Amino acid sequence: MDDNVDKYRKLFSSQINSFFDEEGDKTLLPHLVHFAIVMKDLDISHYQQKEILNILVNNKDYYFQNNYSLFDGIPLLSILFLINKDIVGKKYVSIQKQLLELIQSMKIDIQDFRNVEYVNGISGLLNYYLILFQDDCSLISSERIYMLIEFIMKHVHQKVYNTLPMNLGLSHGIAGLLLVLSKAFKAGFQMLGMKSIIWHLQRILITHYFHHKLRIPGIINKEEVIFPRNTPSWCYSELGVLHAIIQSTQILKFNLLSTLFKEQLKSIIQDKNNYKIISPNFCHGYSGIFVFARLYEVSSKELNGFLLEQIESFYDHECLSIFYDQYYNLSGEICSDASYSFLDGSISVLLSLLFVEGYNTVIWEEMLLLK
Repeated sequence: MDDNVDKYRKLFSSQINSFFDEEGDKTLLPHLVHFAIVMKDLDISHYQQKEILNILVNNKDYYFQNNYSLFDGIPLLSILFLINKDIVGKKYVSIQKQLLELIQSMKIDIQDFRNVEYVNGISGLLNYYLILFQDDCSLISSERIYMLIEFIMKHVHQKVYNTLPMNLGLSHGIAGLLLVLSKAFKAGFQMLGMKSIIWHLQRILITHYFHHKLRIPGIINKEEVIFPRNTPSWCYSELGVLHAIIQSTQILKFNLLSTLFKEQLKSIIQDKNNYKIISPNFCHGYSGIFVFARLYEVSSKELNGFLLEQIESFYDHECLSIFYDQYYNLSGEICSDASYSFLDGSISVLLSLLFVEGYNTVIWEEMLLLK
């Protein structure tokens, strides 16, 4: 598979090199934030790497939302500097402190669940703090981490247990809360009542998994239960949710449950006939399955070959983003798209292949709660 990884690394590298040509194609300009996550593994110069970071920081209002989302807000810019710390040099600490001051000045409101969820909310901010603290504990105080944990726990008490609609997914729902709290607990940030919250969130997911005959709904309303179209996947359905359950069983010492759900997850990954996937990306596509197969040691020559073949079927040399993507619109029709996103676009495909091949993608893994 090394040949495939090299092929795509060269294609993405060529695009960056073309961008920096004197009369180069500037259509990549809006997508540089995604290249910044993977550029250390591309065949581009040190100067080009520094220039990409300069473009991002000098135009942060264009590239980043003025919010605390780990996936499109100021924390993402901070993460990009962390990934490329050796390129930034002596200015690294002062830049991170400035970004942290900006983040900490933002108002946090937990009345709306969207402010607590993982991709756009406080749970993602908590993971960002954990990643930063693990790298350099002098940058962020443990008190601020505990404050966010308490915030999430209060929200769970007030909103989650008997409130509909209920979102069970990792990206925007209960599984994301469970994973982040479990990660914080394992990192030593433990509070009174935290283990009980983890147990209750785990119980909600397990109950629905068995109630719906080994399927995970995406959203539960009063009138209906909505199942995700793309399964199995990281964002919704079994991959992300069972991963959250498995990680939390380690805290609760439910060893038998851990073994049970690992076997369930492995069985889902191996059952290619039940895949309902129309995309190559990580978030809800074949690359996500490939990553989980490696993560849970399900890889085999046959499975790897199948997943790689499916991913490569989305390669299009005429497509700007190298891999085209597909998604369902609100009417249920399949639409095509071209995205570079590190979560649900072509950069996520490249990062997934690098992960499977053993490259250092550790910060990306941390962002996606794989570690």
